[in-house]
Amino acid sequence: MRRAKHSLGFTLVELLVVISIVIALATIVWKANAGLATRNALQTQQRVFDVLGDAVAAYLEVYSDYPSQPETLQVVMDAFKDEILLRDRIAGDSEVLYEMLDSLMDSRHLLSRLHTGCVTDLPRSGESNGNSKPEIRDVWGTVLFYQSTTSFPLFISAGPDRRFDTADDVRSK
Repeated sequence: MRRAKHSLGFTLVELLVVISIVIALATIVWKANAGLATRNALQTQQRVFDVLGDAVAAYLEVYSDYPSQPETLQVVMDAFKDEILLRDRIAGDSEVLYEMLDSLMDSRHLLSRLHTGCVTDLPRSGESNGNSKPEIRDVWGTVLFYQSTTSFPLFISAGPDRRFDTADDVRSK
């Protein structure tokens, strides 16, 4: 009597089919989540803009004027073609804006609600940070540009590429 031969393993074709299915499913999941981090960062940046807008509105309510910003973005861009000089100039403006908003208690309270990492060089309680001043940064770590306008001020983030005057710049509403 002959016994039927039972295979205890999988054939190569069966293994290749299973691997192909797993790869296809992984690709679908990866593509679905690929833009999720960017969308999340953009939403967080809009919340940062909202908090800054509220702080500027509180400043306006007390001083009847917006925090001053003497130069527009285009003037700064034209004057500082070198990216490092431009970044230093914008960082200085960010420091001045932070100091102006921090001078008012209501604005200071709102600034404390900013996303972690969006304000740099803050002294720890009881410590002095020397000559460094706080800067307002976007969620990607680049200093925000503040532009005073005739209506409501505009905040500009360099966006994910961390370069100003490119297509991915993010502006407050």
